[in-house]
Amino acid sequence: RRHFVGRRRPGLAMGGLRVPHVRQSFNWDCGFACAEMALRALGVPASECTLGHLRKIVPSSSIWTVDLAYALRAFGVRCRFLTTTKGVDPSHREKAFYQPTLDSDTTRVNSLFERAHEANVNIEYRSLLPSELRALCGGAHTRGSNLVIGLVDRRRLYRPPQTWGEAESAEPGMEHGADRDLAAGLTVVGHSGPLRCLWIGTGLNAYVAAGVSAFQTLVRSVLSDCLSAGGYVGHYVLITSYDTRLRGYYILDPAGDEDLAFIPDAAMSAARLSHGTDEDLLIIPWDQPTLPIGGRMGATHVA
Repeated sequence: RRHFVGRRRPGLAMGGLRVPHVRQSFNWDCGFACAEMALRALGVPASECTLGHLRKIVPSSSIWTVDLAYALRAFGVRCRFLTTTKGVDPSHREKAFYQPTLDSDTTRVNSLFERAHEANVNIEYRSLLPSELRALCGGAHTRGSNLVIGLVDRRRLYRPPQTWGEAESAEPGMEHGADRDLAAGLTVVGHSGPLRCLWIGTGLNAYVAAGVSAFQTLVRSVLSDCLSAGGYVGHYVLITSYDTRLRGYYILDPAGDEDLAFIPDAAMSAARLSHGTDEDLLIIPWDQPTLPIGGRMGATHVA
């Protein structure tokens, strides 16, 4: 299991409204899975927002955040697309993650940005401070005032606390040490039930209720996965809320299982502010107009 830095909770929003977990089917459709989770949480029938339906709107296996913004708009969903880059950043050619498709994607993606206004796709070219994201996601325990689809560097999302500060922007009141202290004692679900982990200095000391060897095997496999050599790895997750007491986010990861994962504040900042993400966020208010019966507003096609 990958979510070793957080306390796990059932994937339920407050008030009995379920935010369903949708597992991605391929290595490229995590964004579609997040969009499906959000659409179903807002009341779109599961049969109307499947991968097949979304691929009819976005007929590509190279998914950009602007694609997801158009797809959500096709279902009548109001959302804000925040990004620091208009179109394709040419510097992404240096990243192995983007190299296979960047040249073929550039014209298509740039055209979507140019046509956004006429398509009623709301794009804001700005960076979002950690404090602003906390405010947007604040609210009830597992349900904030907005759902947020975030593009993150997956390598950083689940890294150990001593690396959290590497990509975080400076902001008054954010003390890395305090966030590291918060990691102490967070519950982890491993192979044999609840475990407890304690980060000390630059190493991992663990005490467990049972199954020490199982815990050590879990940690070795997770660290091997998360700290393996390699560059930027783009990945979409759905942020459901911010916990002010624990100072971190509850997310649904389409590459994970059905439980909510808790991601400490600093880890989220390091992951979403990593170069390559363009700091992309899709902010989806729970308060939406009545969505069209039968799903989509029309045969919107993103090309």
